[in-house]
Amino acid sequence: YAVGEKVNYFSKSRERWMVAWVMERKSTSVYIIDKQGKGVLAKACTAELLSEAEMRLDPMLRALSALGSEGDDDDDDEDDDEAG
Repeated sequence: YAVGEKVNYFSKSRERWMVAWVMERKSTSVYIIDKQGKGVLAKACTAELLSEAEMRLDPMLRALSALGSEGDDDDDDEDDDEAG
């Protein structure tokens, strides 16, 4: 993923896919993401991220994403691992 790219990560606390932006690439498989564009930084590996294109192409992911977007709020995702 490219720095600045919009991606989705799975929130363990909310049990749904959430939006994030790639802030830094630490290695070939580890990224620092900004959760919901609020400055909440977290480490994530490639297996935990999906690009917008991947979400659009997979019908099951599209359906899950649509279900998860109902009742969205802007609270921080405090239960997930944060970068430090």
